[in-house]
Order: sequence, then C-alpha cells, then structure tokens
Amino acid sequence: MRRVSLEKIAAWTGGRLRGDGKKTVTEAVIDSRKASPDSLFFCLKGKNTDGHLFAGEARRKGSAVIGETPECDIEVYSSTEALADTASGYRKELKGAVAGVTGSCGKTTTVRMAETAMKGSFPVTASPESYNNHIGLPLALLGAGVEDRAVILEMGANHRGEISRLSEIAAPDAGVITFIGDAHIGCFGSRGDILDAKFELADSLNPGGLLIYNYDQEEVRERVSGYRKLRVTGFGFSPGAELRCAELKQWEGGSSFSLNGENFRINAPGVHNVYNSLGAAALALEYGITPAEISERLESFKLPSHRMQYIRAGGVSIIDDSYNASPSSVRALFGELLKIYPQKDIIAVIGQLNELGRFSEQMHRETGEFLAGLGNVKYILAGGSFAEPLLEAAASRGMPRENLVRFKDPGEASELIKKFSGPGRIAVLKGSRLEKLEDIIGNLK
Repeated sequence: MRRVSLEKIAAWTGGRLRGDGKKTVTEAVIDSRKASPDSLFFCLKGKNTDGHLFAGEARRKGSAVIGETPECDIEVYSSTEALADTASGYRKELKGAVAGVTGSCGKTTTVRMAETAMKGSFPVTASPESYNNHIGLPLALLGAGVEDRAVILEMGANHRGEISRLSEIAAPDAGVITFIGDAHIGCFGSRGDILDAKFELADSLNPGGLLIYNYDQEEVRERVSGYRKLRVTGFGFSPGAELRCAELKQWEGGSSFSLNGENFRINAPGVHNVYNSLGAAALALEYGITPAEISERLESFKLPSHRMQYIRAGGVSIIDDSYNASPSSVRALFGELLKIYPQKDIIAVIGQLNELGRFSEQMHRETGEFLAGLGNVKYILAGGSFAEPLLEAAASRGMPRENLVRFKDPGEASELIKKFSGPGRIAVLKGSRLEKLEDIIGNLK
C-alpha cells in the first residue's frame, strides 16, 4: 500500500476525522499485534470479539485507528464497510489492472499459478491464501503497490450477491471462472444458483473486459454466449476452446500437455490442476506474458499447503488434500487417483462435507456409492454427522463392512490409518475445512 493520509481515508469512508488528518499510513491491519506506526487498525466486530477492545494496544504501538467510537482517529458508522470503502478508494489510484478469480474450486491454486507466471516479468500482488471474502479481499487489495502491473484477487462466496459486492470493491478488468461444482450448495439452494452467483463476476466487468472460463463445462459455455460486450477466452480440451489443451500425459507427480502448440509441464498432479494452469495461463497471456515464459515458470510451481501433497508420516504414505472438500471435488480427486496410482490400494479418509444443507444426507450417500465403485478404494474411514449414510451407501455397493469405519476425530482417524496401512497402500485425506483432517499428519508424525 502506498502512503495515504487519514484525511483521504476519511473522505473515502465518509467518516468523521478526529485525529491528525496529515498522518499517513502504508498498511491496513485488523490484528492489533501487527500494528505499527505506519498502520491503520480497523476495529472490526466479529462473533467472538470486538476490535475496539484492542484499539488501545494498537494506538500504543503508534497505529492510527478507525472504528465506530469517538475515540478513534476516524469515526465511521461501520468498521467493516469502512474497510471495503477504503479498499475501493485505493483501487481507483492503482495503475495496474485487476483480475478477479472465482469458482467452486481451484481458485487459490489458479491465483498462485497466475502469480507465478507473471512475477518474473513485473511486480504483482495476489491474494494471500483464501483472502477471498468481504474482509480478506479488501485487505489483499490494500496490500497492492502503485508499481504493481497486476493485482490478482480471489473471490469466494456462499450466498448470492457476495461476488457482486466484492466486484464493486475491486472493479476488476478481467475475470476467471475456474469451475462450477456443488460447493456451498446448501447455502445457494441449487447448482443453477451457484452458476448465477459465480457469473456475478462476469456481470461486473466493463464492456471490453476479459472473461476467462472453463469451456468444457456446457452450462458455463452456454451462459458465456450471452455476454456479447465482453472479450471471452475459453480453456479446456474441447475443439472450440480458444486455449485448447492436448496431448495430456499424467504421472504420479504432475502432468504434461500442449497448449496451442506450446509444451507445458506442471509438477501438480491431476487433471483439475491442468485446468487451473489453463485459467492461469489465459490470464497471464492477457498481461502480455509469452507462452514460453508461462510454460517455464509453471514448471517450477508448487501447490499450496494441503492440496494434493504427497507425505510420509509415521511410516504411512499420505496424500494430503485436506484443505477443503465438496462432493464434486471428492469425485475429481479420487477419480484422478485411480489413474495416477492404479497399483495402490487407497484408504479414503473423508471428513464431513459441509454447507450442503438439505442435500447433505443425499450427497454423502452419493459420495459413498462413488467411492465404493472405484476399484482401488479398499477402505473408507468417515467422520462427521453424515458418516453413517456415506458408509451405508458404500456397503450397499458391495464394499466389505469391516473395511468401512466411522471415526469421531482426527486422533481416532490416525489410529485407524495406522491399523489399515501397509505396503502398496496410501491414505488420502479429504474433508471440509472445519474438520481439520490435517491434524492427522501431526498425529502420525
């Protein structure tokens, strides 16, 4: 963040300036422990705490304070809205182009890949991991420097209207829609509502803006055809895609393919990561990066934590994909593993799939049936409130009941993994974020 005066921030937020308007700040913080003489501390109110309680600590560290009381340097009606308004005002002063990345899954990896593809050519700011909501996105935007030529922002949502609001703040010049699946379907209500929500990003682009999308998803492709005033780039394996992938080869640690004639190699396993790299490549091309540069840089890309990471812990082989999960991402992951590890017996460790609402039991049953239908899934360990429907469905598809076990927490799951592990077997961790399956790795170590 370049240096900005409190006077200007008060104008952006419509707040009442009570401190020294000439004081300038270079960063926005919401944690008083990170406050400094150059920071502006936003007193946000959460479910469990109130940032105003820590305003004194921030001030003792020399930080300016913005909040909802007269004691603040800038008094505002809502600290949360003030954060958004500050980011929106700052966005107007940025010279670099802003891109938004949304979708049911693949957002964070696509952002990281795009950042990797561009960073060797010019300064780039990208959202820190999962800074994708009404708090994280403004903070990520305020972290951009005036010298940045590109700002890449992750946009998440579990309700209609949220991406529209994030787009109002970010005013993106380009948008990427990675994939439409069933994540958060309990909050949205239907897959159609999920599609509508993700396309709020497309609706926010000015005429002539670039929309990058997954061409292989028919429902997405059909929706894009209505956006006549946008430039569009579809990526995928289908013949009509502007950015077409071909000659795909996969192995345990990654994939190789050609993209419009350029050879690519990524050290990230699975077709879903190929799709992520296509979205990132399309965005990098928009910023003037050559295909050869993109190819070279993506080969050095490393996946973010808890995403398809192969680990040995306590003598057990593990694939840690525990960052988050939905029914569609479970299908994508285990379908890929059948190709990548055809000779391995898989121990599927499934935490509860959250935010499915009235579809929860049905989708857990469908997940159990799917896993049981895969030839190399030999054991299923399931946790959470819907573990029994998942395991019952797997049993109905012929899996031996003794190979289907419910666990109450990551500690018990760790013991079960040790019990069932052995030569030629690999445990695969997949569950929603709240299930904390990553704790299993620490337990085994």
